[in-house]
Amino acid sequence: MTTFSQLFEPVEARQFERVQAHFDAAEYDAAILLLHSLQQSLPNDPRVLLQSTRIGLATGNAIGAREAGKRLLAVAANWQPVWIELADVLKQDQQFEACLSFAKKAILAKESTAQDVFRAADCAAAAGDFASVTDALNRAHQLAPERLDILWHKARNELQNGALNEARHSFSKLLEALPGNNAALAGLANTKLQLGERQSALADFETLIALEPENQSHAFFVALCKGTMPQHYPSGLSETLFDRYARAYDKHMVGSLKHRAPKDIAAMIKSDFSGQRADLLDLGCGTGLVSLYLGKHPGARVGVDVSANMLVEAQRLKLYHRLHQVNLIDALADTPSEQYDAITACDVFGYVANLEASVSHTLRILRQHGRAYASFELPTSTTEDQAVNTGLRFCRSKTSVQTLYRAAGFGNIEIVDCTLRIEKDEPVAGFIISAQKLV
Repeated sequence: MTTFSQLFEPVEARQFERVQAHFDAAEYDAAILLLHSLQQSLPNDPRVLLQSTRIGLATGNAIGAREAGKRLLAVAANWQPVWIELADVLKQDQQFEACLSFAKKAILAKESTAQDVFRAADCAAAAGDFASVTDALNRAHQLAPERLDILWHKARNELQNGALNEARHSFSKLLEALPGNNAALAGLANTKLQLGERQSALADFETLIALEPENQSHAFFVALCKGTMPQHYPSGLSETLFDRYARAYDKHMVGSLKHRAPKDIAAMIKSDFSGQRADLLDLGCGTGLVSLYLGKHPGARVGVDVSANMLVEAQRLKLYHRLHQVNLIDALADTPSEQYDAITACDVFGYVANLEASVSHTLRILRQHGRAYASFELPTSTTEDQAVNTGLRFCRSKTSVQTLYRAAGFGNIEIVDCTLRIEKDEPVAGFIISAQKLV
């Protein structure tokens, strides 16, 4: 094994400097040629393996990066410069526990650069450790306060985690550096809205509507600022959210938040169909939790979701016959009539404004005696039929949902109360509806 005292011999050091220069200039072919030459004389030198790993990651050569990373782990796991590369390789290999271990080392190491720590934030997010994401983004910003890309991710993370005062400060700094930046203004306006500063937020969103009239998100937030119910839910909001959580979704929802609706809905399907074939449409399938709990129940299975990253995770289950990236409203409208025996919408109608159209299409595309299953979050106020909560999800009362399903033509309607998840140590109350197409 090469000792660390041998790592910086003058001739090789100059050659490695040339490799690094080619790498920094994205001249990967030239860097690879030099590395091949160095590898002949220094086959187990950690610097060769380190650069091979970096080039493999940069060029999308997952196999090459993985092989170099394995050798690097064997010969230099305690060398600080390799930690972030190993974390990245292990992330690609979905070895998230080991990935997180090296990411945390990179976050804490005194020698780590801002870019190292910034990359470690992504690794921590993939592993589902969002506390480490926050630690990494804070440290990366401290190391490079001038980097606006780091500040942007820090601000978004603060907003998503409910650190609203910190988010206001970060978005304000972004706007100081980038006057007129619409994304930063939208982030600041959203933060103000969640802080209860509706009039100031309204002024910002109205400015944004004038600048970006095609952006449906701004109209959604204007309605919230005015205290009215939005008529549309912009698909970009949920797509961005779930793309971020995709790899860690199961761990976060089932582990941290005790998310039970997918398991409960799967149990209902098994009970209702008693092992008989049921062709299933899984709306907003996410990572495939309903399908996972349903197992190998007979029948064709189609999943749709707005998030491409979620569908990547669902594909790994090998339980779906087809997966489509499409929003729920288009999926329902474009599906021919009488195609499925069961349709699930688990934790998805919270992102749909016009529930009436979705329920009508659900009835249309079910076969006779088919069943629809959906989970809903209850409003915090018992006097409201519908509300938008602080998580920007539509919440609906049991009475309003039952009335809507019955008006659409469903029968044999059953409602089961449930705790959807645990959020900030508090149970989130909701219910699951099961309804049948009788004719």
